[in-house]
Amino acid sequence: MRFRVERERLAEVVSWGTRCASATPDLDRALLRLSAGELAVASFDGESSARATTPVEVSDDAEVSDGAEVSGEAGSQGSALVPAELLVEITKALPEQVIDVELTPGVLWLRCGAGRFGLPTTPVEDYPRLPVLPAPAGTVDAAVFGAAVAQVAVAASREEALPILTSVRVAIDGERITLLASDRYRAARREVTWQPVDPKRSTEVLVPGRALLAAAEAFADVPGALTVTVDEDAFDGGTIGFAAGPRQLTVRLLLGTFPQVGRLFEVAHPVAATVSVAELTEVVERVGLFGDRTSPVLLRLGPGTLTVETRGAHGAQAGEEIEAEFVGEPTTLAFNESYLLDGLRGIGGPNVRLSFLDPLKPVAFRAVDAADSAYVLQPVRVDG
Repeated sequence: MRFRVERERLAEVVSWGTRCASATPDLDRALLRLSAGELAVASFDGESSARATTPVEVSDDAEVSDGAEVSGEAGSQGSALVPAELLVEITKALPEQVIDVELTPGVLWLRCGAGRFGLPTTPVEDYPRLPVLPAPAGTVDAAVFGAAVAQVAVAASREEALPILTSVRVAIDGERITLLASDRYRAARREVTWQPVDPKRSTEVLVPGRALLAAAEAFADVPGALTVTVDEDAFDGGTIGFAAGPRQLTVRLLLGTFPQVGRLFEVAHPVAATVSVAELTEVVERVGLFGDRTSPVLLRLGPGTLTVETRGAHGAQAGEEIEAEFVGEPTTLAFNESYLLDGLRGIGGPNVRLSFLDPLKPVAFRAVDAADSAYVLQPVRVDG
C-alpha cells in the first residue's frame, strides 16, 4: 500500500473516520484500506462505527508484506491497523504539504517534507468485523432530523442500569418518523417527514440516545439529504446507519420493549397558559442563578401573568414577572430547572403553550400551532 494525499484531505478523512475509536486497548485503532484509488478510514467501539473515504494518488511500485489483506497490485491496494489517537494527532500537526504514505512490515510510514513518521501496525484480522450498510431505507433532511434528535434525546435517561430508557424509540411508518424518549421524569416526542424507499414499511427500533445524538451532530453540516438505513438482523439485534457523501456512521440497536409513555401526550389538559419561549427561557436562566442544585423553579400563574421564582442557600431569592395568556385560578408549578430549560430550548416556535390537569400532574409543553413536537415534564412536589 502506497499513496500520496494532501495533508488537509488526509486530516479530514482521519478525523471523521476515527470518531468511533474506543479508549479500550483492543479498539483504540484506525483501520485504513486502500482500493481503486480510494482511501477508507474506519473505527468501531463495539456499538458505533464510523467510515470516511477520500480519493488519493496511488503508486504501484511498493512492496507490502505485513500480513495485510492485499491482492493484485501491491502498491494500489492494502490494509493497515494503526493507533487511532496517534494518527489523528500527527495528521493535524503536519505542515500543509503533500504526504507520502507507505506500508512496510509492521510500520505505516508518513513522509511530509523533511519529516518521516512511523506508526506501528497490528494484524488487521484481529480487528472486529465492521457493520456494513444495507440498502437505504430512505432519506431525510439532515438539518430537520438533527434538530428533532436534539429535542428528543435530552429526555433519554443517563442511568445505564436502565438501558431501555437510555434509548430513543425511532418509529417508521410510511412517510413519517416519530422519535420518542423518556427518563421517567419527562418525555419528548417529535415527528418528521422523510422520503422512504418503501412507503408501506412500518417498524420500530431502539437507538442509544447518546449515540443517536452524536450521529445527528456529526451530520449537522450536511446541506441536503441524509440517507438512513435499518438492518434489524445485523449484530444479533440490528443497526441503524446514516450516510452522506463519503461519510457514514452506524449505531447498534438495543433490544427490549419501550415503556408506553406515548399516552402521556394524548391526555386532555384543560388548564393552559401561553408565553413567549425566548422571554421565559431568559427569565428562568436569570432567576435560576439564585437557586442551588436542589432548588426548584416556581412558575406562578395568575390572570395575564407568569412569575418565575426560586430560593437558594443563605437567603438568596429571586423573582421576575412576564406577560402570559392565562385565565383561571392562580396556580403554581414547580420544576427542575435543568429539565425545564431542556424543554423550552427544544420548542420549535416563538410561543409555548403549557397545559396541565392539575399542578401535580405532568405538564405538556407545545409550540403554538405546531402539532409535530411535544415535551411532557413531571412537576416537583414542594411544601406549600
